[in-house]
Amino acid sequence: MIPVKICGITNLEDARAAVRSGVSALGLIFYDKSLRHIPLETACRIAAELQGKVSLVGVFVDETL
Repeated sequence: MIPVKICGITNLEDARAAVRSGVSALGLIFYDKSLRHIPLETACRIAAELQGKVSLVGVFVDETL
């Protein structure tokens, strides 16, 4: 199977649908200027519900460690 990541997930409903479709990873964008920016609280809800079902990838721009 080919790994697939869907980037720009902004809500739990879309994240659930992507996981049901068999994706390997979901991308969550934390860059404020992006149209696909996700609030931390929403990202936490997604992470809590989908823990162990899919990999989550954070997208950041010019952030310090």
